[in-house]
Amino acid sequence: MNRPYRLSIRSVLILGSLLASISTAVIPMAGLALGNNGSSSSSSNSAFCNTELPAKQTEFIGNLANLVTKMNAAWQQQDSNLTTIAQNVDQKVAAARAAAAQKLTAAFTELQSKTTTASEQTAVLTYEAAVNQAVAARESANDSAASTFRAGVASAISARQTTIGGQATTFQNSVKAAFSTASSACSAGTQTAASIRAALISSLQAARTTFQGDRSSDTKVTAEVQQLAQTRDAAFQTNDQTFQSAVQAAAGALKTAFGANSSSVTG
Repeated sequence: MNRPYRLSIRSVLILGSLLASISTAVIPMAGLALGNNGSSSSSSNSAFCNTELPAKQTEFIGNLANLVTKMNAAWQQQDSNLTTIAQNVDQKVAAARAAAAQKLTAAFTELQSKTTTASEQTAVLTYEAAVNQAVAARESANDSAASTFRAGVASAISARQTTIGGQATTFQNSVKAAFSTASSACSAGTQTAASIRAALISSLQAARTTFQGDRSSDTKVTAEVQQLAQTRDAAFQTNDQTFQSAVQAAAGALKTAFGANSSSVTG
């Protein structure tokens, strides 16, 4: 029986372009200008501390928060899409099984019409019970393999989302800390605007480098999903082989029970 147990691997790819934009959206550094005061200006009266820094802090942190919100929304949509795919697969499987069951019932009815003795009727009923048991066993085994696959995919996606979410949170906190440090330095008034700006840029660059490094070392979910799919498909093949063996054994017993009339049930 044809079984459309397929969840598209493309559906579990994790928003690479959006994640890449997170680390670049908070910088260019050119936006952190010194303003009209020179690089030797004290921080207490510099345009950088009084105007540029507060504005950029709001802009950068706000943009970063918006990107993270979009990422989380995309993940929610992805989860919803996978649920819809699974439901569509289940509906197709149920329809295919129902159609197969109708054909099998018709075949049993035709087989029963060929019986001429009580022993043949018993043999047919025994055959029908064996085939029905084989069908039920294969369906149960296939359902188990499909459930294991889906649970594995969900676990892989969840783990990746947790990892990336943690990395994004760490990056956000690092950016906030960099701006907080710069603001405190401006309030203290013991450093020049230029030195505060340079320290801020250095901190933001370090935060971005750390985030990008963490992202580059992430394990890709695609390979794990492919392995899960291979395991599932191998289980389907084994289940088919077990089913065929059971049906062949039942057919052999039926043929033996019909003896000289076996051609009437094997033709």
